[in-house]
Amino acid sequence: MTIIIQEQNEMDQNNIRDHAGTSPIFILPMYEKLFAEKNIDASFNYVEIDGGMVVPEQGFSIHDYDELSFVIEGRLAVEIEDEIYNVRTGDYTLIRKGVPHISKNLEEDKCKIISLLI
Repeated sequence: MTIIIQEQNEMDQNNIRDHAGTSPIFILPMYEKLFAEKNIDASFNYVEIDGGMVVPEQGFSIHDYDELSFVIEGRLAVEIEDEIYNVRTGDYTLIRKGVPHISKNLEEDKCKIISLLI
């Protein structure tokens, strides 16, 4: 059972080499500069969820930030405020600050996600 979370700086170093199917727009360091210029506390993250895995394993996740996630590969069932959304490659979710949520990878292969935390 593996969850990989990489902050943008680490992602900049290996995304093109290891994840050639992702859009380079997510790895450009100009976003850090843009966020800083606009005094925005935000980051991009790359996440992999193993096949069949539920995140978190128990209970729900609740964050102190809004989370906009884009599925770059795979399928998930995401429960947000008692609604279940089936998302797949090319879909996104918006989970507002303080909202309980849980995700399950519906496939055997890893699900790969890029998230903007803001």
